[in-house]
Amino acid sequence: MTSTTTEPSLPSTSSLEIEKLIDPALYRLTDGLPTKELQMMVSEAKSCETLLEQEIQLLEKALASEDSLLDAEKSSVDRMINIEFTPPDRFFTISTLLGRLREPLAPPLPPNSAIAASRLKSQHNILQPPTKKKKTNASVATSNSSAGIPTEADSNNSNNVRVNSNDKIHVERLKQLLKLDGNPEYRRRHTDPTKLLAAWKRISSHRTAGVFRRPVRDGEAPGYTERILFPIDLSLIRKMIMSGMIISWADLHQRLSLICHNCVKFNGRESDYGIVTREFESYMEEVLLQLIGAVSRASTPTVANHGNSVSNIDSKPDKLTTGSGTTVASVKKE
Repeated sequence: MTSTTTEPSLPSTSSLEIEKLIDPALYRLTDGLPTKELQMMVSEAKSCETLLEQEIQLLEKALASEDSLLDAEKSSVDRMINIEFTPPDRFFTISTLLGRLREPLAPPLPPNSAIAASRLKSQHNILQPPTKKKKTNASVATSNSSAGIPTEADSNNSNNVRVNSNDKIHVERLKQLLKLDGNPEYRRRHTDPTKLLAAWKRISSHRTAGVFRRPVRDGEAPGYTERILFPIDLSLIRKMIMSGMIISWADLHQRLSLICHNCVKFNGRESDYGIVTREFESYMEEVLLQLIGAVSRASTPTVANHGNSVSNIDSKPDKLTTGSGTTVASVKKE
């Protein structure tokens, strides 16, 4: 008789629960963005909503009676059905917010979309160093798997149980992120930058951080300074910590999030850089959750209650895994 081990169960994640998290998740992604960027986002959101309503009305008209459509309207309907470019993609700030949403909150792909296949083929190309000798298929699959990059075998072996399990993990972590603002440690002023620098160093050492370590130059990315009004990079964040401009976990979180916002805004949500940014932001937030949670637990006294030690923080460390395969401790609310 063989014994099997099962993973600890997580609360079930319903589509309704996920839907309720979308608005607060989007609002959280705007935290710390410059006022001018937020104003542009509001303006673009109104224009995007108008275009969406127009497209919906046209599609409803086509469903009711295709013969009633003008030639120009038929062309518009055909274009909407056959291309994956949607109204949100026409507005940089709106597309950026959607591009920073991660599973299971990420917007669904259009029917018969080719994006999923292209993600699998091109994911993290910019992270792969040039190789001097050709690898065999087996060695490539092994190296990709160890690096956390999805392989064709991973895709074929995936199943609903694993997907649902990942959804639960991501939802639980999102709930922790949404509760950060209520944690006094999150906005506590640091008189000594040591802990903030340690966090910066840990985040900067991640394999996706290389593309964010130095400023982007117009020569490397023409038009960058025109589209990105508030450029920032990891080297500048370190200087801001040392100079006292970043003095809390919240400050650090906001500046790191601005890096992610800028990258997706300039490159596009489905670009290689967009995919890399989602992995970087996922890892960055796990590190911050772990460090803030550890400090909160260490600074909270325990009291005796009928012989038991009880903490007034209802959290405990839990292990979560990023898309890169890196496992770190986080804080799980019970």
